[in-house]
Amino acid sequence: MIYYIKNNEGEFKTFDENAKSIDAEITASGDNYLFKYNGYEKTIRGYHLDLSGTENTYVKINTGGTKIRRVSGITPNIASPTIHVAKMEELKTDIVLQTMSEYTFNTSLFNPIKLGGVLDDFFSTEGGIYPGVKIMVNGEPGTMKSSNLYQLLQNAALTDPNLKVLYISGEMGALDAKRSITKWYSEAEKLVHMAFPGDYINGDNPAGITATQYIVNVLSQGWDLVVVDSLKIIQNMLRQENGFSSDDKAEQWILSLLDKHSKRADNRENKHTSFLIIQQSNRSGSIAGSATLEYMINGTIVMRVDKKEVGQQYMEFKKNRSGKRGVRLYYNADEKKGIVYNEVKYRANIELLDIMKISTANEDGEVTGNDIASMIQRASDISLGKVSDDSFAKYEEVE
Repeated sequence: MIYYIKNNEGEFKTFDENAKSIDAEITASGDNYLFKYNGYEKTIRGYHLDLSGTENTYVKINTGGTKIRRVSGITPNIASPTIHVAKMEELKTDIVLQTMSEYTFNTSLFNPIKLGGVLDDFFSTEGGIYPGVKIMVNGEPGTMKSSNLYQLLQNAALTDPNLKVLYISGEMGALDAKRSITKWYSEAEKLVHMAFPGDYINGDNPAGITATQYIVNVLSQGWDLVVVDSLKIIQNMLRQENGFSSDDKAEQWILSLLDKHSKRADNRENKHTSFLIIQQSNRSGSIAGSATLEYMINGTIVMRVDKKEVGQQYMEFKKNRSGKRGVRLYYNADEKKGIVYNEVKYRANIELLDIMKISTANEDGEVTGNDIASMIQRASDISLGKVSDDSFAKYEEVE
């Protein structure tokens, strides 16, 4: 067990590892103090509690260890992966394996969250964002990452008013968000809940709630779709508050928390939360984060400025377990409409990629060189808006 003591101007407050207040006994013993709770006793040097008051920190007691530490906040006891060294020995009982037909899943996991319009097709072959997925979003400065995802939440809530959607902003407070994002989306202001953990760093608020406690509590309320902006900023907050020795450890803690809600639906409403997570780039230009992060996510979206077409911006999946990847969806900003997506160009890009998969004709082939040339011209016409974007139903891919 882990206990915490807070020196509030000479008044000692005590908490358990889940940040719940407990009625522990603390008595002076010379220059030290004696902590007693549920039969457990621990002597604490006086300077720890004295400094706790002046530093605005907590004294952390681990009943399984000997050291007393001062920390900036309480880290709730959330299960995280424990790594063991595998032993090369035969198990006494065989592991029972199943075929996929024997596995059971919550049927809600197969009903994507609908966004409306071309975004449904962009995210998955079934249309929309599957429950319980974690999708990383990386973008160059000026590609409107925050605006895109805020509008996406608005679209989801407008499509299904029963959805609970949340935007966690680590980079901005409420005023900055109002000035830079929400003022353009009057509907979203009524539909999208906002969370600002930066206002709670180190318990710097009247209630003494830390950013860690704030994030844990907010997610425990149960959400369908959550935007995290950004992972790196939230990671830095948690590392500062909880004394994680490295970015990787802070990242692992966050991933465990996200899995709690996405995979296990361990929240008040038993929802398999889907997460869209903005992540920054490192100095080399690649997406920041460990190899573990890369494998634990279901998809990666990049937002870029097209270097060949001036003023054009696009997003595309580099990794997508649920749908297409490598297809660019171009967009621009409109003061009245918000983010506007170029669906016609997106459909044309899909057609061009399909063409690249088609074999050239041979004697027995179904597709001729003229067919391919015709399809290329057709896709070009669609891109230029010369014709409607109906499909090329008469053509079939040849393996």
